Amino acid sequence: MKQLYSFLYLKIAALFILFFQMSCSNFSETVKGFVDEGVQSARTELAKKGEAAHDEFQKTYHSYSKTLADSIQKSKLNEFYYSIKGTTSLLDSLIGSMDKLDYQNPENVAVVKDIFITKGWGDSVFISVHKCNGLAKQFARNDMKDSKLNKVFKNYTKENNQQMFALNSPLGVSLLLSNTKIEMLEGATECMNYE
Repeated sequence: MKQLYSFLYLKIAALFILFFQMSCSNFSETVKGFVDEGVQSARTELAKKGEAAHDEFQKTYHSYSKTLADSIQKSKLNEFYYSIKGTTSLLDSLIGSMDKLDYQNPENVAVVKDIFITKGWGDSVFISVHKCNGLAKQFARNDMKDSKLNKVFKNYTKENNQQMFALNSPLGVSLLLSNTKIEMLEGATECMNYE
């Protein structure tokens, strides 16, 4: 009888362990599903904000462009416009590259570092942001000191470039670049508006 109870206890323990492993597996899959859903939701929200900022930038550019009679000012505005468009295209391309990488794979941190630090794409973003800010100062309708574009400019220093890209995951970089794009477009719109 003792052997029967021992055998039953072992069976029950084995079933309990099996049940526990299955529930943990389902639990981790459930958590991963929630995380993936949250990441996708954040990406979608940033894409919507980026689209709205882009539309407002386009509208403001066209209305401001119509008010300029001076061809030199109009030329400066066009150079600024195409600089912003080029920078946002660069950011979109880099965001797309980051979104293709598995954000949960720790090895992709090294891939991000290679792309942005070793291959110099972080420097390209840095140079583009600084060019846009410099061009904006040539014709801004308001004080640039507190503008969003100037804040983006201040965030992109050589030191921050290392911090932003050397130890960040693809998801972190994607969200950072998406936010930079939105703030650049809002800042560009801001400097073309009267205050």
